[in-house]
Amino acid sequence: MAFGFPPNFIQEIELGDLNKDHALALAAEAATELGWQISNASESGFVAHASHSLSSWGEEITFSIDDGLALCKSES
Repeated sequence: MAFGFPPNFIQEIELGDLNKDHALALAAEAATELGWQISNASESGFVAHASHSLSSWGEEITFSIDDGLALCKSES
């Protein structure tokens, strides 16, 4: 986990037995349920944007998978 300026948050998640395609599909479904706009999708991940609201400054969320590890980064 890391914080900085501009404000950001990074989390690494081990996939364990979950395969890459299933993990990516779950992440994209979660992003859609949260109302994020997905862009720049590829085989290894996507970039999403949260809408401005009282609880969000319109963050850019990057989700990628490499070597059994998922990386999720949020940056304002």
